[in-house]
Amino acid sequence: MLKLGLIYLFLFFKLITHGQSNPTCSCEGLVDTEYKGLVNVYDKPNGTVKAQLKHDLKNEDYLVFKIEETLHDYFRMTISYSINGKLVSGWVKKAKYLGTYPRAYSEPLQLYSKPDNTSTVTSIINPEDEKIAQILRCVTGWTYIRIEIKGQIKEGWLSSSDQCTNPYSTCN
Repeated sequence: MLKLGLIYLFLFFKLITHGQSNPTCSCEGLVDTEYKGLVNVYDKPNGTVKAQLKHDLKNEDYLVFKIEETLHDYFRMTISYSINGKLVSGWVKKAKYLGTYPRAYSEPLQLYSKPDNTSTVTSIINPEDEKIAQILRCVTGWTYIRIEIKGQIKEGWLSSSDQCTNPYSTCN
């Protein structure tokens, strides 16, 4: 009986710790079109580089991605070229050039303290603040972003419907 109880306890703690260290998500983004460096794709966090990608500037074929999981300083993602469709899956270290554009076209957007539009508003992004926001975390339907506007850092949760991840369009 004690042995069975210990097994259940072990499985319970394994389930809890796995859920906390590997939150899953589903959000999209793009590599900043101004970024000219390489994006290293790893086989695992702190692992071996399995691919190095960069924008194909000659053909205006930009990198976009879908984040599937976060783990500390890494995103597990599928990253692909917008035009030719070539894709690679793996782990990418979080960086300022991995982002999304807020869709603040005619009215200000609100950033929230939690991934819920009934939570406290932490910041406002105005329509004239057209720049890429760094993705820090995500949960399905929401992305936690950081954006610097006129020397001021703004952070908070942004709904997927308020984001543009198309490198060729303003998503109007």
